[in-house]
Amino acid sequence: MDVRDNNKGIHTFLKSVKGKKIKSLKKISVLYSKDLTQEGLTNFASISKSAEISEIQCLYLHGGVDMKLSKMDTSALANLLKITSKQIFIDTFILTEDDLKVLMENSTKTQELVISNCRIPKLEENFAISKTLKSSLQKLDLYYTLVKDEKEFMTESKARAFLDAISKSGLKNTLKSIHYHIDDYSKDELEDMIRGYNMKIRVMGDLKEP
Repeated sequence: MDVRDNNKGIHTFLKSVKGKKIKSLKKISVLYSKDLTQEGLTNFASISKSAEISEIQCLYLHGGVDMKLSKMDTSALANLLKITSKQIFIDTFILTEDDLKVLMENSTKTQELVISNCRIPKLEENFAISKTLKSSLQKLDLYYTLVKDEKEFMTESKARAFLDAISKSGLKNTLKSIHYHIDDYSKDELEDMIRGYNMKIRVMGDLKEP
């Protein structure tokens, strides 16, 4: 399902799968979710309830300027995250600490989680991810989210709180690489930061968008 006319597209999808069991979907893509009406948001929340979907290979959610991820039904989003197997792409949202926790603790089946161009206004030192988390996540992409000098994004202090939470969770044993925009941090300083939390994670900094 690739939703471009969001409200109509989601409604059409729900109508077409009503009463069906779906073993696997290649992709669910929602663009400009900030334009979803209340009915559209309700219909989106119904996707994981109205269709018995066993697997989604790729889940792409695009918000748009000033779109808060919390506007979307958190439990429905968590259900979709849990059944996505290859890539989850969260693009251009405002994330709260709770939103970030939902993403990290429910993206357990996927190989790659992309959190791109997302503002995270607040991320405190006591941010935590479940210590008993069992996950298959290997790649984390923070392209244009990990931004050193923009206070609305993931600054150095927020990055340290985030890395500390990862190092104390089950993700420490599975996460192999972090990708970011190289203009925002030097590779050396990010590697030093990661080593400070006793993690062996490859740093991949370049100008290439995910």
